Amino acid sequence: LNCNCPIIKESTETKYLGIVIDNRVKWDKQINYVCNRLRKTLFVQLRNYWPVNYLRSLYITLFQCVLQYAILVWGRAYKYT
Repeated sequence: LNCNCPIIKESTETKYLGIVIDNRVKWDKQINYVCNRLRKTLFVQLRNYWPVNYLRSLYITLFQCVLQYAILVWGRAYKYT
């Protein structure tokens, strides 16, 4: 056939809307991505310096949103990973 379409290359993983999806539909790379993202925000131990209500607000702002994002998609990975 005479088609000038670009060739699509096979990929082992892709990142779509902040979710890492691999070709085996395993979620280890997504879990590692989330853990690394959370680890980057843990560079200071603030519990010695801030009151509990500030820490709770900080947790909701920085951690809970990362953990809950697309949890319906990859949240049942505990059975496999």
